[in-house]
Amino acid sequence: MYKIGTCFGCQKCLYCGVNLKIEICNCNKTAKPSKKNRTDLVKNAFTRVFSPISNPKQIDFIKNKNDSFAYGFDLAKGFQFSFCSTCNSSYQRLSDKKSKSNKKVRTSENVIQLEKNIEIINVESTTEISQESTMSDGSTFYNKSKCSNLETENEDSTELEIEVNYKLSIKKADGTSLPAKNYSVIISELDEFLLSIQNNITALLKDEKIDANDYNVSFKSEKTQGAGTLLVDVRDFENFKSEYTKLVAAKKVMLISITMNKKEKQVDVKRKKKETTSDDDIDHDEDSIPNIYNKNKVPKISDISLLDQRIGKNVTELRRETWCSMHNRHCLKDREPHVEISNMMFSTWATEMLNGLASVKDPPTHPLFAYTKNRSQHTLPQVSNDLQNSISPFFSNLFQALVAPQLLQQQISQQSPLQSPLQTTLVTHQSLPSMIEFLQQLDEAEETGDYYVKFLEGFEKQRVRVKHLYKLNDTQFEACGVTTIGDIETIRDAAKKYK
Repeated sequence: MYKIGTCFGCQKCLYCGVNLKIEICNCNKTAKPSKKNRTDLVKNAFTRVFSPISNPKQIDFIKNKNDSFAYGFDLAKGFQFSFCSTCNSSYQRLSDKKSKSNKKVRTSENVIQLEKNIEIINVESTTEISQESTMSDGSTFYNKSKCSNLETENEDSTELEIEVNYKLSIKKADGTSLPAKNYSVIISELDEFLLSIQNNITALLKDEKIDANDYNVSFKSEKTQGAGTLLVDVRDFENFKSEYTKLVAAKKVMLISITMNKKEKQVDVKRKKKETTSDDDIDHDEDSIPNIYNKNKVPKISDISLLDQRIGKNVTELRRETWCSMHNRHCLKDREPHVEISNMMFSTWATEMLNGLASVKDPPTHPLFAYTKNRSQHTLPQVSNDLQNSISPFFSNLFQALVAPQLLQQQISQQSPLQSPLQTTLVTHQSLPSMIEFLQQLDEAEETGDYYVKFLEGFEKQRVRVKHLYKLNDTQFEACGVTTIGDIETIRDAAKKYK
């Protein structure tokens, strides 16, 4: 029994190259040979489909091999087989002589027919009696030949009529595809087939206005990748019939793909009509031609106004000054924590610099920058509040001295003689220690020797102070060299009292 993994002509394994008439291999010969499952010993393998209507010499070749190796194929039906390079070349050379032999047969038939016609004409020119008989014979011959020609034409027409079973797939102009549908039609010409396809399209799309110019027709095997082959003229139709015969023999499905063309909008059509009519009636001057501006082109320096150039220069300077190497972005570095600067903030900042309301170091007082104010600036109102709290008792005491001096003496006697109201407020304010003092106090409190003092270099490198510690996140602590969770929480808790 034949297996497709062996050469039909010489019994060669198309995977390992072993001659199976002499040796036996362990290859899986039931799989179709391809580049993935072949070894380097077999460079090429060719898969073919046998058709009972092939070249007679090719049929004899297949019949000889079928009998020699006892494959047991029924040559009245189509089947698939494989060839090696040598056998495929021999098989293809047999098909090349088909057209030449057909031409020779046709020319010989034409010569014989011409000779018969010449003999009839010579007989007609001899005598009138023979002319009548010859004409009668010629008429009978003409009638017989005409009938025979009609019979052959009918036979040819019946032979050309084939039943095509295909699957129709429609792809719309917007890229969406409709579900495929199976059809069957008996045809003999290309126009009949295209008309049947058009009727199918109008039925599926429910649009009677569709014509042949609105779509393209192509054909291919259902499971074949690619766009397929266009079906336009008679040559394409002949190729279609041969491909369809092969697919039927291989028990595959023919797919007819329809690609709908994009229709022009009615506005564009009207605009084109107006342009054509205006071109025919009126000669436009060069000044009347609109200047089409390309929005995607890179602007030149001459196209930029002087104000925009100054703003761009300020933005460039701001970007250079505000680059933060810690976060690898543009930040307000004097703010804690750092705040990223957006493009809108850059534009506003650069514009306010032209108005004299901001500088490279100081951002403008704009709502975009309101939430980025430094916390240290909020200490000024606190100091003023403390001064007010210290000054207000002075004026209240003066008022009491003028109105009720006895009450003022009682309050003064209750207070310590060395403590003034201003001193009491200043004592409550706890001074911030330096970083080294803070870390030493932390080591004393935790009894860790000089463990926390070792982090001093990392904090100084990042310019971190004691007032910043309680606001740092874990990533910022790691940048300072503090990576342990317990150390981070200990430092953060100790720094909260210096808010």
